Amino acid sequence: MKQSKLYYLAAAGILSLFLFFSGCAKKAVKIETLTKSNPNLKLALTKVPGQSESFRLKTLVQRKVSIEGPERENAMSFDGGQSSNKIEMVFDSLVQSVNDQGNAIEQITIKELKYFSEVRDEVTLDFDSSKDKNPNDALFALIGNSYTIEVTPQGQVAVIGDTSSIIGAIEDIPSNLRTALSLISESSIKSRHSIPLPDANDNELKAEKTWSSEVSYDFDRMGSSSFEKTYKLEKVEKNDDNLTAIISMSAIPSAASSTPTMADVMPTYTGSMELDITTGTLIKNQENLVNEWVIVVPNSNPEGPPNVIHLTATRLYDIEKIK
Repeated sequence: MKQSKLYYLAAAGILSLFLFFSGCAKKAVKIETLTKSNPNLKLALTKVPGQSESFRLKTLVQRKVSIEGPERENAMSFDGGQSSNKIEMVFDSLVQSVNDQGNAIEQITIKELKYFSEVRDEVTLDFDSSKDKNPNDALFALIGNSYTIEVTPQGQVAVIGDTSSIIGAIEDIPSNLRTALSLISESSIKSRHSIPLPDANDNELKAEKTWSSEVSYDFDRMGSSSFEKTYKLEKVEKNDDNLTAIISMSAIPSAASSTPTMADVMPTYTGSMELDITTGTLIKNQENLVNEWVIVVPNSNPEGPPNVIHLTATRLYDIEKIK
């Protein structure tokens, strides 16, 4: 009898926890109802002067090569192993002003930085600003320094403003200078701070809304891969007084892709985004591409198994608001 009561008590406790967490869960709301009550809701960024936010960004560019078969050492000219560039950055964004086009002039201040690099399984750089506080390291000299950008309501970096201050802080420090300068190059800044929102004339909120963009990647000897990315508004969730748009991303290769005829390529490219449409701020955005090539090379012995080369290229972009 006592054991039976214990089972009931345990079950009641589990049920209570379930109901508690269910009650705390975000609630999906009907989009048509939202647009009728508030037609000004848009899939866009809305910045105001003095607005301050903090973000954590993670990026990964990686290539793996493995060779299987009896003639590994002779299977073409591919070097095996893994090569990676992994970056993690925490930065603050302060809106200095908003111009007549609705573009926000933001001051970006780098607060934390991790940079990891390896070439064919050999670590070439492993920097962590929380541990490596060497003033003679250009990567550490980036910490606390700022640059400015102009960001459109569609999430695109329209103009890169003043970078003279942050360049001046590192240009006389030779250690890791090239790596530090690459982080504040025009292409790096644009890719770091741009997000894929719809055009200004097509950013209304409506059920199952979609928009698209194209992107290309160069994979050296393995050619290039181009994709048409499609974003879809899956639902809107309400949490307290804020509304969050939940957006998915899927991608398909486009005709512009070029791959060696001897290779079979298998790409996977997905992503997701959360946008606070009440305040017009990004909550998180993540996109992950995994491109895999398989090359079968005949064995010099016709009766033996073939040599198989596997190449995998990964591109990860992951940003999240932390404050």
